[in-house]
Amino acid sequence: MGQLRTICLTLIGVFLARYGYNHYEKTKRIRVDESPLFAQRLEGTVKEYAARKRIEEVVPGVYAAIDYSLASSLLIVDDNRWFFLDSTENCAVMETIISDFESFLGTPKEIAGVALTHFHPDHCFGTGSIIAYAESLGQTYVPEIWAHDKFKSENEKFIHLSYLGFRRATSQFGHKLERERQINAGIGHRLTHREDQVCYLPPSKTFEKEVSIPFGKFTIQLFHAPGETDDQISIFIPEVSVLIPADNVYPHFPNLYPIRGAPVRSVRQWANTVANFRKLKAEHMIGMHSPVVHGAEKIDEILVTYHDGMKFVHDQTVRLMENLFTIEDIVEMVKLPKALADHPWLEQTYGKVEWCVRGVYSAYIGWFDGLPRNLRPLHPKISSKKHIKIAGREAIVQDLLQSVRDGQSCGDSACAHENLQWALELVDILIYSEIDEEKNVKSSIDFHPRKYTKEEFLKSKIFILKSIAEVQSNPTARNWYLNEANIIATSQVPTISPEARREHMTNLSVDLILRSFETRMNAPTALMEYEGKCFYFNIDEVEYNLLIRNGVLVKIENVNIILFLYIFKGLQNCESVHNGLIGTSEKFKDLLTHPATAVASLAKRDLKILGSITDFVKFLTLFKPISE
Repeated sequence: MGQLRTICLTLIGVFLARYGYNHYEKTKRIRVDESPLFAQRLEGTVKEYAARKRIEEVVPGVYAAIDYSLASSLLIVDDNRWFFLDSTENCAVMETIISDFESFLGTPKEIAGVALTHFHPDHCFGTGSIIAYAESLGQTYVPEIWAHDKFKSENEKFIHLSYLGFRRATSQFGHKLERERQINAGIGHRLTHREDQVCYLPPSKTFEKEVSIPFGKFTIQLFHAPGETDDQISIFIPEVSVLIPADNVYPHFPNLYPIRGAPVRSVRQWANTVANFRKLKAEHMIGMHSPVVHGAEKIDEILVTYHDGMKFVHDQTVRLMENLFTIEDIVEMVKLPKALADHPWLEQTYGKVEWCVRGVYSAYIGWFDGLPRNLRPLHPKISSKKHIKIAGREAIVQDLLQSVRDGQSCGDSACAHENLQWALELVDILIYSEIDEEKNVKSSIDFHPRKYTKEEFLKSKIFILKSIAEVQSNPTARNWYLNEANIIATSQVPTISPEARREHMTNLSVDLILRSFETRMNAPTALMEYEGKCFYFNIDEVEYNLLIRNGVLVKIENVNIILFLYIFKGLQNCESVHNGLIGTSEKFKDLLTHPATAVASLAKRDLKILGSITDFVKFLTLFKPISE
């Protein structure tokens, strides 16, 4: 009981310390004058998104729920049987869609299945609502959930970067912004993701190239169509000539590089997929982020334009690379021809040509652009101090203020962006230089900084970020600037809640969780305190043996363990087995995400710790984020 008391106190202490810190951070705020830089919105900036939530008939038997969330959910109906395509990012939203489909079509006699076009959350996080609805109908079998073979591996790629991915996604889509500030999410009205409304379920059936599902008078043809993602599938229903390209075609320039961060998408592969769509000669088309399009000629014209827009940017970027131009030169030089630039399906309101150029360049060359100054660049703290030494802080501050004035007087968004971008670069020099002096700044305008202090420079940066957001034509760029301003103002980085982590972890394998430990381990602490030590996990009677060696966590195979004597043999390079754990996967996941439940499990001996409980809890702190 002494050990149990210790772990209780340790876990409660960690929780209270974290709660207190978070509470302090929530009340801490840098206050900035909210006077707008621009009296009215400039021409060419982000437009309002006219969201109109609706159920729409594509053709008899095929229906779309549009503008309920970021992505649409589609329904195929035959003989009062339903087959869903995608499930949005939100359980509650999906429940509303199901209810509205029911009002529109009547109650079905069964749910035949679900197909998930790819692994992105806005297409699959509401799947549990569909399965629950099938149960409510008294259905005796669970509908199959279809996806591509790569769905699982693509989904698991980002488990190691969940915190970073969440922060960057909130910056791109802007769904944590105040509603009056976020105009739209680029590809749709607003991401309706809520961490307490996720009911993701993994696929139960997968395929490699294509599969045809007989469904009454329809044939649902699912086929691999890599483009926006490598696991992307598209759907064709030949009996009614309906093409559902998923996220491979939408009325925006394609997001060939998403600013939230992702491996560079293969532009050639995506363009080839769109070219292959033409062979189907579809008479009706609806994507998961697009309106219904009728008419074979119109659809073909859209597909040709979409293909050519992507291929033009790819080919011209590679041509200029081969002619030894720098990346910045190429960004300036690659512009869509007028016929493509003016096409309504290539508006740069989601992807941008300049981001695509950088993505193509990076895909071929990687991070180093070949310029000697970028081979081993100085840290911004060092270079900023050198800038200050050369120019003087007063000159840099006055140049910053002048750039803001010039940006304010611009009559167009490009001019305003250029001046505000320069102001943003200057304010970062001031912040990194670590100047902190209570001396007044001479200024003819009422604008920060008013003193040479870091807090005043941060106020300047917040104001500049909010101002530069107002002159963007791309909604995701606007969202990014605004979200970063909020992070500085509140000292709060958007993060995944414990509830969401618990929900997500239920669908992860123990092997994947333990593999994620490798990239979460604090190596400096591990080297000092755990070097050469081994840890034994027996989860659901499957053994895992982990060794810390040279600050790296490695898995050791074929270990002979005599548990009752705590004698461990055959562990290469192990000085000793420091700790171990025996239990079920459910209780193990509770230990990682719900300490209070884990304490109860230890008391009931549902979990068994080998060695010191206190030491084991300390071991687990090796894998917590630095921010916690």
